[in-house]
Amino acid sequence: MTNFISCRVIKIKTGQDASNLTKHGMRQQGYDGKSKIDRARTHLNEHHTYDNDAREWTQEANCPNYHALLKARCAAQGAKRPKNGVFGTEMLMTASPEIFHDERGNICNEKAKRWAEDCRKVAQEEYGGMIVASRLDL
Repeated sequence: MTNFISCRVIKIKTGQDASNLTKHGMRQQGYDGKSKIDRARTHLNEHHTYDNDAREWTQEANCPNYHALLKARCAAQGAKRPKNGVFGTEMLMTASPEIFHDERGNICNEKAKRWAEDCRKVAQEEYGGMIVASRLDL
């Protein structure tokens, strides 16, 4: 079987879009869409924020407020969003679950966590101070 990895980049056009991403990350009712969220595993998900001044990632107990983080980073940069300008960007990196299997064929969360950390490092190298948060859905 062929395994796949992919990266999708989409615009967060409005503050409401950012708020909806937060609700999805928090697994609030009504924001599951057509996804296959396994609520029994939601507690395994990881949320991180990036402190641009300290240049470090911090693991958060819950999904952060993406709307607030994006606004704060914009203000810290002294940037203003043009009328109808993009509010932010979401980068989604996915991989076939089989990539994270152990020798017995079970999902190895540690492999997934290392992969997510590597993805954060690559994104950070490429986009520097423009990243505000990351989420690992297990």
